[in-house]
Amino acid sequence: MKNSIILVTIILFTLIIFNSCAKKDSSSSGSTSSSSSSTSTEGYTRENLPANTTVSLPSTLTGTASSSRTAYAPLSNSLGLLQMQASVTMMKLILSLPEFYMTFYDAAISQSKMSAGNCYAAGEIEVTFTAEMFQAIKDVYSKIDSEMSASDNSSFSAMVGTQINIPFPASYGTTTNRGFDKIISIGSSGATCSGTAVSSVQSLIMWTDNGSKLQYTFDFGSSSQIFFGTLAYDGSTNTSSFDMYLKTSIDDLYYGGIFTVCNSGVADCVTARVIMGTDNIKLESRGKADDNGGYAMTNYVSSALTIWFTEHWDTTLTSQMMTMCSNATWDNVSNCNFNIDLLNASYGEASSSSGLTSYETDSGKVFSQNWMATPGKSAAFLADSVGQGYALMTTAGSTNVEDIGGAAVKLDNSTVGFVVYFEPTSGDNLTMQDLGASASNTRSISSTTVDNLTLSY
Repeated sequence: MKNSIILVTIILFTLIIFNSCAKKDSSSSGSTSSSSSSTSTEGYTRENLPANTTVSLPSTLTGTASSSRTAYAPLSNSLGLLQMQASVTMMKLILSLPEFYMTFYDAAISQSKMSAGNCYAAGEIEVTFTAEMFQAIKDVYSKIDSEMSASDNSSFSAMVGTQINIPFPASYGTTTNRGFDKIISIGSSGATCSGTAVSSVQSLIMWTDNGSKLQYTFDFGSSSQIFFGTLAYDGSTNTSSFDMYLKTSIDDLYYGGIFTVCNSGVADCVTARVIMGTDNIKLESRGKADDNGGYAMTNYVSSALTIWFTEHWDTTLTSQMMTMCSNATWDNVSNCNFNIDLLNASYGEASSSSGLTSYETDSGKVFSQNWMATPGKSAAFLADSVGQGYALMTTAGSTNVEDIGGAAVKLDNSTVGFVVYFEPTSGDNLTMQDLGASASNTRSISSTTVDNLTLSY
């Protein structure tokens, strides 16, 4: 098990980031830039697992755009933009762990330490740690706006050329599920190999041989929290999506988002739909952004209020209008009169979308995100509380993690917010099954169908 403890440290580092959701200041003392070495090493290039985990995201959503302003309302006063930026941060935090996993498992396959159709006990897989893998780990830090510390940099550097045992049981095989070709199931603590499968799955990676499609699903339940979710990438449609559910003694949160590459004539353009639900409120934002700015509409729902916002931004928040239009939905809200100018009311600064109307010209697509999902409104669905989460199963009644095709949250008695991990076909019908938690705080998917969700374009 030589050097296994280092790999465990990597994983724990990532989980700590998950739990804190805090970003380390890259200028802090004691950190070493990944490019500080006098010689440059290219990061590890995956040959067996997909090279890409997300689409390119615009600087206005990653928070790296210029924030200079001479007027009064900063971007931090936005609602839709902050919702999108927070979802990008969450997605980046989630992707760090599969990036680690895929680097090591890809190396294991390339070094003939893993082959399809086999299960490997904890510590059985041993790989040679290369300089390229070391650089890939440092690159992962940069993807989550952090840097490797000087002490970790020294430790990992000393490991180059040595053998590392992967301290988790894992099975590797082929699959035909939803067009995927390969699958790696990573066992939870104490899991063993049962034939060609692990006895208990903590994480799952499915991908296509051509690298165009990836799905990573995790379940990190513990005595103090419920934490599970999925990150997915589809290169054929240039779409990235994620969802997660976190429940602790103080938090009960569902979060999901879809980002699809678009063309605005400016670099890194995406359309986005982001959903957040707690036991008190629900927020859904739909919009479009590139490196120069963006446009979003947001629906805020609580037990007392239902409010709609529209916002435009460049390096500043230039427009923020609101309506409390009754009985509005995403299908008809464009008929509402957005007549409350929040910038003017709060800052004495009139909202203006001048020069940014191009973001609004395809607002129909922004609102619907191409795909609409309609629940069947069964008695069980109608009886559920707003905020109830569902697993969208591609095989009705299944509780297997590989059969999860998406996730959804009840917004009201006729609507669900949803994230789907693959490009559907019009008329596809996904089974809605309750998401919950077991006594051990791990994901629990009810085998009982609550409703059916029909997708249409």
